[in-house]
Amino acid sequence: MKQFMNVFRKWIKRECPVLCSVLVMTSLLSICTYLFGESMRPMYVTLQVCGFCFLIWCILSLYFYRRKYRSLVKTQKELEHSVDSLPEARDATEVIYQEMLQELYGRCERLEQTLTARTSEEKDYYTLWVHQIKTPIAAMRLMLQNMENQTKTAQLSQELLRIEQYAGMALQYIRLQDNGTDLNIKRCDVYEITKQVLKQFKTEFIEKKLSIQFEPFSCEMITDEKWLSFILEQILSNAVKYTDQGGITIACHEEDKTYTLSIRDTGIGIRSEDLPRIYDKGYTGYNGHMDKRSTGIGLYLCRKSADMLGIKLRTESAVHQGTTTFLTLMKDCAEEM
Repeated sequence: MKQFMNVFRKWIKRECPVLCSVLVMTSLLSICTYLFGESMRPMYVTLQVCGFCFLIWCILSLYFYRRKYRSLVKTQKELEHSVDSLPEARDATEVIYQEMLQELYGRCERLEQTLTARTSEEKDYYTLWVHQIKTPIAAMRLMLQNMENQTKTAQLSQELLRIEQYAGMALQYIRLQDNGTDLNIKRCDVYEITKQVLKQFKTEFIEKKLSIQFEPFSCEMITDEKWLSFILEQILSNAVKYTDQGGITIACHEEDKTYTLSIRDTGIGIRSEDLPRIYDKGYTGYNGHMDKRSTGIGLYLCRKSADMLGIKLRTESAVHQGTTTFLTLMKDCAEEM
């Protein structure tokens, strides 16, 4: 009933000029019939016949309008695929409107195809570039192993690690555009994954004389090892980067329905006004402005990757008191995956 009343109001609005004209003419004829009496009797009968015909016209007009309206609503839902199902045009004006819609739809479709092809080409190029850059990186790492100057080797190793991280970020960004088609879901040992990621930063730990508290723990999850490694790598990279004294503590706690992996550092911390936005794309905050190399992309990709894996990220921090990042995975979610 509500839908019918909505259509009825729209029909009234559309036919308002005709309805008003008929109402005015009917009123004038009724007044004339009343004033002139018997002499206008034939006109009164004619008026009744015309009124009956007008009522029939109103019923038919409303019926066809309602049918067309429902057809348009149905077409609107299917408009994403095609505009061929538009109802048949009743007059020249509707024909023009439909031709305009067809032309606009065709232009949008051609534009979408062009953009899709261009995006696919760019994605293929960047994917190829990231994979090709891994070859000289691997070659440089082998060369560093044969260098005698240990100080230079350590410094170059750190810079090479950053290059690897940036290449990994670029590849992860491309993977995210594919909505997780690269995912390889299997049962993984989180302790072993974390240990392998930590090994990447051993040179920086030694150079900055940072301590590490990392006790063995038991935590197996059904997830993607490569994507989880990327998340841990970005979080540990920030922890090491912004910590000059003290160290980093990694622990895992099992609760009724979750595993919670915590990574705590004793670094410079994050300002309270920056904390809600650290996972926003391109946001660097106060610490990022101090470090000119910060891009604001790493934690954004972390959040996107974590969402894809069903992992919840949460960060607590205070200036000069360090930062703690929590990775939480629901056990039920893990079993279903």
